[in-house]
Amino acid sequence: MQHILGQKTAVLVFANSAKEEVKHKPIRGGATLFDALTKHTLNEVKKTELPFFHFTEQDQTGATFGQRFSNAIQHLFNLGFQRVITVGNDSPQLRARHILKAQAQIELGKNVLGPSNDGGFYLMALHHRSFDKKTFGELSWQTRKIYRETIAYFKDRNFETVPLPVMADIDSLFDIKKIAHTTRSITTEIRRFLVRLIVQKKSFHHVSGENPFFGFSLPSNRGSPLVLSLILV
Repeated sequence: MQHILGQKTAVLVFANSAKEEVKHKPIRGGATLFDALTKHTLNEVKKTELPFFHFTEQDQTGATFGQRFSNAIQHLFNLGFQRVITVGNDSPQLRARHILKAQAQIELGKNVLGPSNDGGFYLMALHHRSFDKKTFGELSWQTRKIYRETIAYFKDRNFETVPLPVMADIDSLFDIKKIAHTTRSITTEIRRFLVRLIVQKKSFHHVSGENPFFGFSLPSNRGSPLVLSLILV
């Protein structure tokens, strides 16, 4: 989307294509799943009426995740935006109201983080003044430490960080089952899709005799307090 004259806040949807996602999250039928999640995310972003940019692997540059993420954020700042709200596509609980809440806080001079239950985050809103591309890109991305490290990163730059509710994200069949059966905050469409995916998996495993968790990386408890504090929003 082109830069809107006078608009100082933009949304960055940092989400790979479904084809690329399934290379890193080996969920059977995952391509259809991630297509649906990306559609959901983009629909919620559009409701905010903020300018947005969707960066897939075709648009990203850099050797590491941190470099690619940092370069994408810097690109929006280079376009003239002063504030950037970033989201991914693996949190089906994300709604437009969470993005708008982040916008309200960031316009008050505060950064925002929406923690996920694996120690990461599903949303980040930051000012250009709090962004150092090199240092930011060298944080412990894709680990359980990244939420805490990002808070420390903002604190070192004298920026207050406002937390949003904790949400679940989808990395495995285990996550799909947990989200589909234990939360009420996802849309009816997404819930039906997840339940249908679970039923399909059960049918496949019954016919094939395959271990239902074969090929899926089940999360282990590494001591993250976020795992025990899932807030249903």
